[in-house]
Amino acid sequence: MTRDHKLALVVGFGLILFVGILVTDHLSATTQSDDLLPQNAVTSDWNQPLTLAATPRAPFRDQAVAPAAPRTTPIRNESRPRAAEVVLEPEISIEPDPIVERPATQAPERVVHVVRSGETLQDISKQYFKTVRRWKQIADANRGVLPNPDRLRSGIRLVIPDPSVRTDDRRVREVADARTYTVRAGDSLSSIAGRELGDARRYPEIKRRNRLNGDSLQPGQKLQLPDR
Repeated sequence: MTRDHKLALVVGFGLILFVGILVTDHLSATTQSDDLLPQNAVTSDWNQPLTLAATPRAPFRDQAVAPAAPRTTPIRNESRPRAAEVVLEPEISIEPDPIVERPATQAPERVVHVVRSGETLQDISKQYFKTVRRWKQIADANRGVLPNPDRLRSGIRLVIPDPSVRTDDRRVREVADARTYTVRAGDSLSSIAGRELGDARRYPEIKRRNRLNGDSLQPGQKLQLPDR
């Protein structure tokens, strides 16, 4: 046997050994896979032909479609934050002060005097105020109807001030200190000023003091004289 024949036998023996090892590994792997499968194996029929049966459709009929009921979304009770605890303090009752109703003061009744013939403001003041010193107060209260306090016309209605109203002490003193002169027939302002004041040129003072509009005088008229 030649060298080439020996080499061919060795290679063939090696191939046979290699194929045997592969076959043995394949058979052992198949056996293990069969052991892992369940005993009652279900045969799959996926490769069987699928037969679809046609279902006849019912003829279309007019049917009233009921309106869909409104869907209501349920309200979940969400957790609300707990209210802060409030500590109530005891109430302190404050009683209001009692209201004392005071009787309304009634306005004094209005006194009206009707001037008689020959009356003067001093006479009227003496009648209502028990003094002649308040004749000026009567004159001031009746300026609208009494332009000249020294000339009173009979029938004039004069409002008598409230006796409780006090006048200015200074004005009362001036009236009290003033001298009174009763006009006689034939008197004039200049003659009275010359006789009573010592200077006939002072007659304007008598005129201003008595608020005279003119120079004419009437007998019985009373004039307030300034100081000498």
